Amino acid sequence: MGTRRASVSREKLVEAFFKVHEAGGSNEDLAAELGMDNGCLSARLSALRKDLKESKGVELPKLARSGSNGTKDAFLDSLAKQVQDNLSKLEGKSDESEDESEESDKE
Repeated sequence: MGTRRASVSREKLVEAFFKVHEAGGSNEDLAAELGMDNGCLSARLSALRKDLKESKGVELPKLARSGSNGTKDAFLDSLAKQVQDNLSKLEGKSDESEDESEESDKE
């Protein structure tokens, strides 16, 4: 048998939404809070936004973007450091090769 998706009422969804929104969380944070798949959550939020806007003229605020800048910046910082370290190693090896080549030419 397949896994059963979490059944979450609109009331519980909205309550958790504002809890996560106040904390600056993302859709992934909300999905984790509710024990829902991120794709299913996105569909539920889209439907809720549409219903609220069309029937009540109210817009549900957006949550922080997934992979928010803090996480993305930390990842990019780490990646940039790795690239720079590897380039430095390659440049160091290149300099050593040139020094060895020059020494063998002198002999």
